[in-house]
Amino acid sequence: AAWNLIRAASWAGGNGAFVPRIVAMNFTKEESARLAKGCKSEGVSPFAAFTYASVKACKEVLGQAPTNIGNQASLQTRHYPAPDQGTERDFVGDWLIGAVTPVADDFTLAAAQAAYTTMIDDLDALDSFD
Repeated sequence: AAWNLIRAASWAGGNGAFVPRIVAMNFTKEESARLAKGCKSEGVSPFAAFTYASVKACKEVLGQAPTNIGNQASLQTRHYPAPDQGTERDFVGDWLIGAVTPVADDFTLAAAQAAYTTMIDDLDALDSFD
């Protein structure tokens, strides 16, 4: 928290705002389907497309890319499934973790997809870190 507060200061390279900013996009079902279809045609997941778009926007609008992106990922269906649950994440619980995506200088759409694939593989293999 202290690092985030200090890093937000203009003299430390931040934008001078000391409050978190959250942007929410509420797509219609049709817009979501078009996005998924477009991502599929590019061979990437929607997650990777949003990650790439976020980095691209930071570079174009702020003039710099983030160092890392904090992601929210669920371990519920992977490691704590209920009987006959399937793949639905519809249970309340504390199964979310903050996976981090490092952002290289040449963060391309392909790099975003590779980072997403690595994150999914790491989440799937989490129980092997005994």
